[in-house]
Amino acid sequence: MGFLNFGVISLRNYEESSDIGTGRAVSSNTPLQGGGSIDDFGSGQTFTGEKRRSYKGIVAKQTQEELELYINQIKRQKGARGKLSLSDANGEIKFIFARLTEVKEINTTKENRNSVNKVQSINLNFVCDSDTWFGDIIGPWQLNDGNLINDNLTLNDGVVVDLSSSPVDEEVVIAQDSIESKINARGPKFTFTVPAGGSLSSMRIDISSEGFFGSTLLFTGTVAAETELIIDCSNSTVLNDGVDAYDDLAITPSLDSPSTWSALFVGTNTLRFTHNGTGDITCLIEYAEEHI
Repeated sequence: MGFLNFGVISLRNYEESSDIGTGRAVSSNTPLQGGGSIDDFGSGQTFTGEKRRSYKGIVAKQTQEELELYINQIKRQKGARGKLSLSDANGEIKFIFARLTEVKEINTTKENRNSVNKVQSINLNFVCDSDTWFGDIIGPWQLNDGNLINDNLTLNDGVVVDLSSSPVDEEVVIAQDSIESKINARGPKFTFTVPAGGSLSSMRIDISSEGFFGSTLLFTGTVAAETELIIDCSNSTVLNDGVDAYDDLAITPSLDSPSTWSALFVGTNTLRFTHNGTGDITCLIEYAEEHI
């Protein structure tokens, strides 16, 4: 288990070690005058702050020129954002989006190498978008979305829900994996399509999961015929016909962070759609499975 690539650069080297932990969760306590303190987040689970991950490895090349070329390729990526991928204990590929913040070169001497000049130890530091790793993609496969054909990911067409009536219940089942690393699915993306002659003036989504508190998304804007409403929970964005409509969405629980934007969990998730609309409205549900 270890890092495979950052962007197009391979990280398969020698004596590798990687920090692939979860990052530190946000916490805050307010001191009380008589002693003690109050947890500002109450009993709720908090989100992770800055998510840092690191990599150490020893690069060995046949020639000094090959070694310098490889090191310079990595150094040119400092500050760049790209896809960081790893192989888990089952050999399955997981990935996350990260920014390479620092490249360190450490002088290395190896007696078992033919030449010291062909060996270089490197340390890489990343700041990641999430504290968990993406697994299978549940949604339409777009060739330009950063996933490569050899990424070993399972891809399908997502879940399409017929909303010609209201309310409508839909179950999304996320099965546990063999090593129990799968914890949930990254906040889903809902794409509502209003047909010609149709209308939509409100949309409520109630989500409940086995063993977890539910959440509700309530959109109160008006969506015109032959347009789309996109509620992207993982990115905390709302687009109505391509225009920002964030202010038309209310979230319960009210803590406005990705951790409460309706993640789906392992097991059965029940989604109830209640709307004020007409016509054969549909909803496409997309998400990416998450692993610790």
